Amino acid sequence: LGVLIGFVFILVLDRLEDRITSVADIERHMSTKVLAMIPRVPRIKRDQLVKLSADRKFSSFAEAFAGLRGVLSSPRYSDLTQVILIVSTQPEEGKTISSSNLAMTYAMSGKKTLLVDFDLRRPRLGRMFGVNSNGDRSQSLVDVLAAEEDVSFDTLLIPSGYDNLDLVMSRASTQISPATVMGSDALRKFFEWARANYEHVVIDSPPFGLVSDALALGTLSDSVILVCRPERSRYRAIRHALRSLTESGARVLGVVVNDVDFKGASFSSYSYSRNYGYNYYGKYGRYGRYGYGYGYYHRGIEDASSTQAESANGGESGGSDSGSSGDSRIVSSSGATAAESILDVEDDE
Repeated sequence: LGVLIGFVFILVLDRLEDRITSVADIERHMSTKVLAMIPRVPRIKRDQLVKLSADRKFSSFAEAFAGLRGVLSSPRYSDLTQVILIVSTQPEEGKTISSSNLAMTYAMSGKKTLLVDFDLRRPRLGRMFGVNSNGDRSQSLVDVLAAEEDVSFDTLLIPSGYDNLDLVMSRASTQISPATVMGSDALRKFFEWARANYEHVVIDSPPFGLVSDALALGTLSDSVILVCRPERSRYRAIRHALRSLTESGARVLGVVVNDVDFKGASFSSYSYSRNYGYNYYGKYGRYGRYGYGYGYYHRGIEDASSTQAESANGGESGGSDSGSSGDSRIVSSSGATAAESILDVEDDE
């Protein structure tokens, strides 16, 4: 009995130690950069969260994504961000909310932006934006990619209702296997079309730990951002995702930490004095439940501006300072100028 108790204790301890608990742990264990942290947002529906950056432009949630956009627009990353793939290792980590709000933020800055739902098995962005194809297969990504005859990708475009932002949605199909379109010539042509017509393309992929679609999508994208969530995401799963993505030829820029509780001890060094929080846990099909955050302002814009100023003055832009000791395809956390601090906000409660 004692041996059994000891074995169970070791298993529990190992599982607890495998969970993400702080930003410092992520950068130390992963050798990759934390690009942004998105604080917790209570009491708001998931369908509202996908558009929150536009609907509440002056909220801290919107400013967090504006900070992320500022980091990605800096000389260090600007050449790697026309087509960005957003992935997570499992459900409930905030991938869909992160991809939609990043796309929304690009659009609000005046950039012609395309948001693509590449979760071909459980597409949901269309419903979240309140749009659908009304059964028109020419507006379903999986149907167009699987079509035997050439179909114009322009038929896929659905207005988002927001300036500078178009949507490409899909539908779950029982006749078409998503695996058959991944790696196809039609998929490559779709990416070429998107690059030719949009300044920024943000792709929402299915969870990495469930299917391997992200590997095919990652090699066609300029870069990959991995979304994780404290107390939910596991280091082993993240390391596996990073290793698999980089070995496939994808370039991982870093991590976005979602649903951060800045009042918790693990993030106390980031000093939050105000929590604009709404919290809502909604179902994600059969995948599970999501929780999303809001209230954090990332100083990425300021850092990006500083970097640009240094570059204009003949200083180092940081653009050649990518790569990690573990893998040259992962942008290292060492020497980065962006995403290094947080502005304090006052408590609203």
